[in-house]
Amino acid sequence: MSDQSPRNPGVHMGNPLADAATGAGKPVDVWPPLQEEIAAASLHRAAAPMERMPASLASSIASKLDMAMDEQTLAERDATTAPLPFAATVAKKFSLVPWAIAAAALLAGAVTIGVISGRLSARQSELVAAKEQVKILEARISDNTTVLAKASAHIESLARDLTTRTDDLRDKEAQVIAAAQRNTLLAQQLADATTTAAQRVRELDDAKLVIARLEAPADPQIALQNRTKLLEVPDTIRVAWAPFNLDGAPAAEQPNITGDVVWNDRLETGYLRFVGLKPNDPTKEQYQVWVIDERGMEQKVSGGIFNATADGEVIVPITPGIAVGRVALFAITVEKPGGTWVPDLKRRVVVAPRGS
Repeated sequence: MSDQSPRNPGVHMGNPLADAATGAGKPVDVWPPLQEEIAAASLHRAAAPMERMPASLASSIASKLDMAMDEQTLAERDATTAPLPFAATVAKKFSLVPWAIAAAALLAGAVTIGVISGRLSARQSELVAAKEQVKILEARISDNTTVLAKASAHIESLARDLTTRTDDLRDKEAQVIAAAQRNTLLAQQLADATTTAAQRVRELDDAKLVIARLEAPADPQIALQNRTKLLEVPDTIRVAWAPFNLDGAPAAEQPNITGDVVWNDRLETGYLRFVGLKPNDPTKEQYQVWVIDERGMEQKVSGGIFNATADGEVIVPITPGIAVGRVALFAITVEKPGGTWVPDLKRRVVVAPRGS
C-alpha cells in the first residue's frame, strides 16, 4: 500500500517515518509542522547535543528542521493570500513531519541514553575495579601494619634483652674486677708475709751463725762418740768427701782433704769429719756447710758455719737452718765471717754426693 502527498500526487512515500528519521529513501513533499512541533524539535535539539548523535542522524535531523522552517515560512505567506481547503487542513493535522521529528528525537534520545548508559556502565566497572583495588591495598596496608608492629615489638624485645645482658655483663665484669682486686690484695699480703717469714728465718739463721761463731767448739771426743752412735742407727748413710769441682770454673781449694759425712734423713742429724783441712782466721773467713735435698741446687740450705783450729782430724755436727728432705749431697765452701745466704761458689772446698 502506498500513500500520495496531497500537494504532489503520484510521489511514492515508501516508509515516511523511517525515511524522515534516518534520511534514507527519496525526499518527500510533506506539510509544514505546527508551531508546537517546531518548538518541541528545537527543545529536543537543544537538550540533545549533536556531537553525541551519530553523524548521519544529526545531519538528517538538522536538514529536516531547516526544511520545515522554510516551508513554515512559505505556509504563513500563503495563508495570508488564500485559505487552505478542508482536505489540506486534515492533512496538515495528520502530517508525517511531527512524527518523523518525534521518532528522530526519540531515537536520538535513545542513542544518547545508550551512550551515556554505556559510559556509566564502564565507569561503574572502573569504580568496582577501583574499589577492589582499594580493598587489596587496604588489606596490604593492614598486613604491613601488622608486620611492622610485630617487627617493632621484636626490636623492643631485643633491645630489652640487650640492656639486660649488658647489665649482667657489667655486673659480671664488676665481680671479676672485684675478685681480681681481692686476689691482688691477697697476693700482696702473701708476698708481705713471705718476705716477713723469710726475714725472720734469716734473722734466726744469722743469730745461729753468730752463736756458732761465738760459742766454744764442740769437744772432739764427744762429737766422735755421737758420730759413732749415729752410725749404729738404721738408715744412717756414710758418704766420702771429694773435691768440689765445677765445669768451666777454677779447681776446688784444698783438693787433698779426706774424711766423710755421716747422716740420717729421719733424724735430720749428721756429722762431718775432715782430715787435712787448713785452719782458718775467723775474723776473715769461715767454712760453711750446704745441704742440698731433692729440690736441687736452687734450694741450698745452710748447715752451719765452723772453724778449723788445728791440724789433723776435725769433727763438726750438722745443724740445718730449716727442715730438709732426702739429702742428695753435702758441700763445703769458704765464705765471709758469719756465712751467707746464697753462696757464689767461687771458693769451693769439698763435696759429698749421695749415691743411689
